[in-house]
Amino acid sequence: MKPRTEKGEKIGGGFFVHRRGKKSRRIRAAAFPFEHGTLMAAISECERLAKANPGETYVVVGQCYEALVEREAVEETVVESA
Repeated sequence: MKPRTEKGEKIGGGFFVHRRGKKSRRIRAAAFPFEHGTLMAAISECERLAKANPGETYVVVGQCYEALVEREAVEETVVESA
């Protein structure tokens, strides 16, 4: 299944823009955050959002590590009925 992407989004790009909560100061991530292909693209979006929403704080978060362990193939056993 192909991942759903937005125009200009780069899955695997590694840079995200999130809003910080005013009171909690926690990062508020969307369910499916837009992934930018470059740091500069994320910074540009961060600055655009800040200008469009005075008083709100936006941050750029970058992926710094990824790990993947492939699963071993499971061999199927066929049982014949009598």
